[in-house]
Amino acid sequence: MKFEQKLIARLFAILILSGLTFGFYSTNKMPLPKSEPQALPAAKKAIIPAQIDKMVDTMLVKYGVDLKRVRKRKIAVPGNEFVRIERQVPLPPSVAMLLMTADFQAMAKQYGGRAIASENSKDNTVTVHIEEDKTILQSLILRHAASVYEPMSKESKKKTVTRTNTKRASKPIPHHRTH
Repeated sequence: MKFEQKLIARLFAILILSGLTFGFYSTNKMPLPKSEPQALPAAKKAIIPAQIDKMVDTMLVKYGVDLKRVRKRKIAVPGNEFVRIERQVPLPPSVAMLLMTADFQAMAKQYGGRAIASENSKDNTVTVHIEEDKTILQSLILRHAASVYEPMSKESKKKTVTRTNTKRASKPIPHHRTH
């Protein structure tokens, strides 16, 4: 009888806790009223890609990226009046791509867009797409490239001469006896 009372009390406690958990979960998942996206004037839409391009350059410099080493190409998007920019960015080994991606997300959010990152572990790259209104404005292909950022030493600048080892006749070592 005592065993059944303890079991019933535990089941009751479990039901109450699960009910509270469900209640808290459902209140946090309440749908927010959706506001209609405001249409931007055409002049402002033309300015935003240029501003984002400048902000991306600023962000890359902030992380120590040498802009001379970034390969940048412009891709015409059919049906749109702007061009999408794709950059291949060699990163210093000290840069954490996760932090960089978070900064791109915060920057894109300022302009009403978002940054979406995907990792390609086969190529050791992270691709960040900055988009606005489901249109990709910029693509950044990030890759750690330690060799790009290593300073060249004087020894590595000189031509290295390799010598072949030749076998020499070994001389016997004289044995000295001490008495």
